[in-house]
Amino acid sequence: EEAAIQESAAQGRTLAGSAYLGGVVPDTPEVHTTLGLWSASRGQLDAAIAEFSRALEGNPDLAETQWHLGAALAQRGAFADAVEHLRRAVELDPSNMDAQHDLDSVRAFMAARPSGKP
Repeated sequence: EEAAIQESAAQGRTLAGSAYLGGVVPDTPEVHTTLGLWSASRGQLDAAIAEFSRALEGNPDLAETQWHLGAALAQRGAFADAVEHLRRAVELDPSNMDAQHDLDSVRAFMAARPSGKP
């Protein structure tokens, strides 16, 4: 059994204290998106941004993840990066009106702020 646990850990992501999950979570874009959503829901934006970014490394065509990363970056004040991800989210899924709204809002905010201000 120990060998099976070590093999599983080598193929996935081990989380401390995750006995409920069996101690191993697969290293997939979908899992990283879920972990990002979980982190964001708890106000842990840096962790959320890291998880969304990791998910997109595995699959840059995840429209929902692009949207969530863009929204988290906007909350962090990284507006130019936020626009990039929100634009990509809308490009991948034009029916995502929430992503379009967020993109429009960030662009409007950027246009309204005085030059040189964050």
